[in-house]
Amino acid sequence: FDIDAKLVENRAEYIEYLLAESEIFDGMSNEDYNLDKLTALIQEEIAIGVEETPFVGKEIDELKVMLTKMMNDVYEEKMAPLEKDQKDEIQRVLYLQILDQQWRDHLYEMDVLKTGIGLRGYNQKDPLTEYKQESYRLFTQLVSRLKLEAVKVLQVVQFDFKSPEDEKEKVEQIKDDMSSDQNRSTTNNNTSLNEKKPKRNDPCHCGSGKKYKNCCGQSGPKKGALAT
Repeated sequence: FDIDAKLVENRAEYIEYLLAESEIFDGMSNEDYNLDKLTALIQEEIAIGVEETPFVGKEIDELKVMLTKMMNDVYEEKMAPLEKDQKDEIQRVLYLQILDQQWRDHLYEMDVLKTGIGLRGYNQKDPLTEYKQESYRLFTQLVSRLKLEAVKVLQVVQFDFKSPEDEKEKVEQIKDDMSSDQNRSTTNNNTSLNEKKPKRNDPCHCGSGKKYKNCCGQSGPKKGALAT
């Protein structure tokens, strides 16, 4: 997909988030804007230092335009040394890396939800209805987090390229880092599954005293050469 277009869209949503977190909303008098909090958030989250003075007396639409230009200028200046294909590749790899991390966090949240959803019945609530509502809420939070994190990471990431070879090496390093994270995740999941399933000749975990293959590990009667 067009990452540049997606980043423009996400940046607009991120600016809405900054204003909301700073308690600046449509219809407010600009004299009531919490500009101290806005400037602090800009510095803290996307590392752009700015005095509140340029924002004084501005309406909310003017603030959005100023923030958009401010973020665009910093981003384009940082990306200027790169060729378009290099820029696109870095954006794509970083975006996928962010997606991978956020998705793993989401799966963990879903596991926690599944574990505790049955307790909702004690409060006279239907666990299935509660699960559907909570899972939808968690998914919308995932989408929102992904957009905000993509903007923040791409806005603050810094490069120190000295030659085209350095640029290529940096892109490859980002790819390798992402691949290593995915491999570690797969290995951990496989290890966890192996630990849960006993071997066929081990005592069955149900406490029957039988071997696992003769108890819970049975997969139906075997015939012919596979019979024991």
